[in-house]
Amino acid sequence: MNFQNKHFKLIVYFCILVIILLILVYYIRENLEIEKLNTIETNLLLVQAKINNIKVNSQVNNNEPFVGKKVSECENSNFIKELIDKHIISQDECYKYYVFDKNILYENELQDAILENNEYILVNYETGEILLSKPFIYKKSEYYKLSEIKQIER
Repeated sequence: MNFQNKHFKLIVYFCILVIILLILVYYIRENLEIEKLNTIETNLLLVQAKINNIKVNSQVNNNEPFVGKKVSECENSNFIKELIDKHIISQDECYKYYVFDKNILYENELQDAILENNEYILVNYETGEILLSKPFIYKKSEYYKLSEIKQIER
């Protein structure tokens, strides 16, 4: 009887340990997701600050050209078609955006905003909106726009 009681206690302790570990893993994973979200938001805010600076310099220096490639130059790109198909941006609105790739981000001292391979950042100098070419996925939802990412509850 004493032998069975010890095994039962051991099984209960093991179950409690497993539950504690599962809860710990859940909270660590949740904190890592929130940290990644904060990093993406911060990087996009840096890009937004930079484009505001470029816009002001352009106005002061009598229409100095904006930084980035116009979307019309990248019109055949799949990511633009995907954004239009998913109704992230409209066909009329897409020509107001400029595309930032890795090289443009490095040239403008925004290397912290570098994303994964084959990803781009789209900027609208008129509205200050920043878009990701591929969505940031948080809690099974897709977010493309900085304005949407800012509104995510943490």
